[in-house]
Amino acid sequence: MPHTQHIHVSTNLSELARILKWFQSLEQSSVTDEDWMQCQIALAEGFTNVVRHAHRELPVETPIEIDIDFFAAHIEMRIWDYGPPFSLFENLHTDPPLIDAESGRGLALLRKIANEIDYLPVNDQRNCLLLIKRRS
Repeated sequence: MPHTQHIHVSTNLSELARILKWFQSLEQSSVTDEDWMQCQIALAEGFTNVVRHAHRELPVETPIEIDIDFFAAHIEMRIWDYGPPFSLFENLHTDPPLIDAESGRGLALLRKIANEIDYLPVNDQRNCLLLIKRRS
């Protein structure tokens, strides 16, 4: 049974260094280097998107929570935000994904890395970006 690893940060891009250091401390010897790097990239991209888009109008004190579970066959990453709901599938299923003037190709990158991706509103006024990466 996996044990959820958790970190709680503020809405500030400077927190990315702390998140990546925390993630590195979780290193699992059974995860390939390629899978590990892809998970790091997805985590960084997901967090950056929350700060720049979902929390754009929210105070820096607004929390962002990240949970990671390591399973035998896959890795699950959840990034919880308090932004307005966003239609992930509407943007993911355009080719290429819709991009605004401030955006890069973050959704396309997440789509390539994650085997499954979802963005769900939950009852406590938060949203959850779920990224599932199958192990190589």
